[in-house]
Amino acid sequence: MKTLERSVLALQELEDRETRTAYFQILIHYIFNVRKDLTKNEVNEFSERIEQTYPEGSEVIMSLREEFIKEGKQQGQQEGIQEGRKEGRLEGRLLQSHEDIYHLLEDRIGEEVGDLSDVVSSIDDLERLSQLKRKLYRAKSTAEIKKLFMEVSE
Repeated sequence: MKTLERSVLALQELEDRETRTAYFQILIHYIFNVRKDLTKNEVNEFSERIEQTYPEGSEVIMSLREEFIKEGKQQGQQEGIQEGRKEGRLEGRLLQSHEDIYHLLEDRIGEEVGDLSDVVSSIDDLERLSQLKRKLYRAKSTAEIKKLFMEVSE
């Protein structure tokens, strides 16, 4: 904080207000980028101390702070969108696995699929669905398939 205050005092010695403001913005940008762990209280304290020595700097800090908050919200939204896409892909893969098993059951045992499809739709783990699909391919009879589904539903 002392180093920052000395920097602000040095900036005040610059005659050109625009240059002084530009350098101050660069300094504040640097601090906010390096110290991403600053709390709201620290930023407020920082802002108050700067306001005492460099009143026009307080406005710059607040506008940059709001800019960073906006960037943080946008980043959070992007992360949410990416997470949603991952979940959507997972849902799509689950649906595809369910459909694969339904078709396999229809081909193997015909009309008796009703109760078994309820068991299939209750499974929301891709690995379990894959194991079930492999076992269904290997099953040699309708009785073996029904036994397999009794084990799965337990």
